[in-house]
Amino acid sequence: MEFLDLQMHQLRSFMTAAESRSFSSAAAKLFISHTSLIQQMNSLEETLGFPLFIRSARGIALTESGSVFYSEMQKNFKKLDALLKKCRSLNELGNKVQIGNTSDLHAFYFMADFYRGFQEKYPDIEIVYVPTVGADVLQMCREGRVDVSAYFGGAKPEENEDIVFHKFSGDSMCMLMSKTDPLTKNTAVTSADIEGRTVYTSTVGDDDFLREQFPITRPEMIKIVKATMFDIYDCCENGGLYMCPNWQKRFFPQLKALPIVPAVEFVYYMIYRKEHSPAVGKMIDYYLNYESMNGPKSK
Repeated sequence: MEFLDLQMHQLRSFMTAAESRSFSSAAAKLFISHTSLIQQMNSLEETLGFPLFIRSARGIALTESGSVFYSEMQKNFKKLDALLKKCRSLNELGNKVQIGNTSDLHAFYFMADFYRGFQEKYPDIEIVYVPTVGADVLQMCREGRVDVSAYFGGAKPEENEDIVFHKFSGDSMCMLMSKTDPLTKNTAVTSADIEGRTVYTSTVGDDDFLREQFPITRPEMIKIVKATMFDIYDCCENGGLYMCPNWQKRFFPQLKALPIVPAVEFVYYMIYRKEHSPAVGKMIDYYLNYESMNGPKSK
């Protein structure tokens, strides 16, 4: 086994669990489920070839091997952080901005005018769309793999002092459906209207967190799909319902959109590191000016 065989997110999770002495506490800090953390640790132990934790009803403790591994990894992470900081400083004059691309609708519809205008004003700055997965975008941003990204999840700004959270979209959710759907006779959609029906949606962030935000239906009835025109139409034309922010409904004139009662709010953040390159600074300044003239996306 080579060091590169190890997964960075598993190592970060291990460090947090070792310091927390509790899988539940560590999972909360990492904004992932308890089950997901245990699966990560089981996989890491299998890859390493030795146990890291002693598990008991009172919590967890490091094995002797786990303690040595933790101590050495702590030193390595400090070295890695110092290396990343040095490399970022060497790249301050770079002309590239890495955008976290977590949703097709976000990249091609929600911010299309903004990106187009930015490229016209700064043709020498290259925009690179980086695929991201759920809540991992925070860590990717922290590690410099993403410079700017949309974010939706449970992270609190005050607990992430190295990252700036800028609210760039606040909106109410609506329900899209086929114009032949029986619900179209209603003026709004309530939880009673959709009891037992599958509701589809897409996200730019943490899927588990997303499901928890919508009391209109049970979490297991919410299915996450890709945010593409085809997938959304396909869901609705095959008898499904698609829940999305109000601003998205203008892209689907062939579908019926109804408000949700009681209202369900949905908020996106733009995130970026406090320490960033001049190219990223130009994008942030351009966005703030763009927002002041056009207002945040809504309705």
